[in-house]
Amino acid sequence: MTGDPAGSFWTSNPAKWRWACWLFRCLIVAGAFAAWELAAQSRYVPAAVWAFVALAAIPLQWSAKRHALGWVIDETGERQKVEAIRGGKALYTPTSRQMREIEEVSVSVWRRTHLARFGALALVLAGIAYAAYDNLEALNRGSLLGAIGIGFGGLAAFFGAVILLLVLILVAEELLYQCGFQDMKGAKVLDAPPHRPGLREVAAQKAHGDARLAGEHEAQNILNPRRR
Repeated sequence: MTGDPAGSFWTSNPAKWRWACWLFRCLIVAGAFAAWELAAQSRYVPAAVWAFVALAAIPLQWSAKRHALGWVIDETGERQKVEAIRGGKALYTPTSRQMREIEEVSVSVWRRTHLARFGALALVLAGIAYAAYDNLEALNRGSLLGAIGIGFGGLAAFFGAVILLLVLILVAEELLYQCGFQDMKGAKVLDAPPHRPGLREVAAQKAHGDARLAGEHEAQNILNPRRR
């Protein structure tokens, strides 16, 4: 297994990700133990902080483990991400650089389109929720219209929070994409295109092959003159 030929931070030197994997594992265990001890002492705020640290380290440990598997160059010269190791053999899903480029463009367009749509919808819902909260005293007078307004504002606040969470996830994905993070769908294609023989090389190889075949044919005629 090797790193990325482009030598980016995310894909070069898989050994550093093995160390990071162990670090995150230790952080998970230490965070869970600290949260348990602090909760037993009724110190709930620091316990919640350590629990959050332990939970946040779980996906980081998983990602570091995948990065530690590294990359391989197949027989066609294409870079392939190793998915698992079985019997000392690297297993991967065969892809090409062109396929990864197409996926990068399609995923980027999808992410940015939905980021703009969800962002605009979150602003609208936030405005509705704020308007309901700002007029809470006027709505809270026991009337049916006021109850409907409060309920509508509550729904706007709830769905606005959900959509805001989606927006934050999309923003995080965009930041990872811009930083060259590779363990994601539609990651940047950082490696150079595999070498393909040009027209001159193909012509030279063809001429060499024709000359070799002509030489073999002439040698056979010399050894077997009766076949002429």
